[in-house]
Amino acid sequence: MKNIFDDLHLYEIILLFLGVFLFLILCCALVYLIVKKENIKQILYFFAVPILMIGYSSIKEIQVNTLKISMQQSVKELSINPNNSNARIALENVTKKLESRAKSTQDLIAISESHLILENSEKAILYADKALKNQNKKLTNPLNMNNSDDEEEHKFDLKSIETVEKIKTLAKIQQGIKTNPNLLKDKPELIEKLNKIDTTQTKTIKYFDIKYLNQKIN
Repeated sequence: MKNIFDDLHLYEIILLFLGVFLFLILCCALVYLIVKKENIKQILYFFAVPILMIGYSSIKEIQVNTLKISMQQSVKELSINPNNSNARIALENVTKKLESRAKSTQDLIAISESHLILENSEKAILYADKALKNQNKKLTNPLNMNNSDDEEEHKFDLKSIETVEKIKTLAKIQQGIKTNPNLLKDKPELIEKLNKIDTTQTKTIKYFDIKYLNQKIN
């Protein structure tokens, strides 16, 4: 399950909680002044501070979600046309912005796939390993292991591990091609390798097919 704070930096989370805390204190103070029938005009100005604190973190969350949508769109465009330079530049920029915020397994997988599309095989493997480590830690957590109500989530976690392994396999194939371009001459062998990778990352497979095999998947 995705944590609502996954996309925020620590200081943004602290700012959010401090904003909520200060807002509650001011509400209590406001009620106290109303009960005492005292002037509340001055305290109302202070409400701007927690509102700004809460608003800043909320805006950051919205911005990150917008960047994620942009990244998905760029990946889709490049899977259709690997030579789309505008989509490639856009994907490079958005990936850089999201790298430092990637905490959850799914976000790390998305960054890994993005680097794969960008031909950054080493970084694709790096983030795939981070996702794998993150997921294994979650699966071996005693609290998660003893929770029988999360069977569906457990299946999802295992599927995530399979996805990561397949991305790593694709990245290694990509590394091999970059190291030895002559591998592209043996199309049947390359096709066989790609066909063995039964993955939900259809955009990535489509990208590989068009980029390296010059044929579209129907």
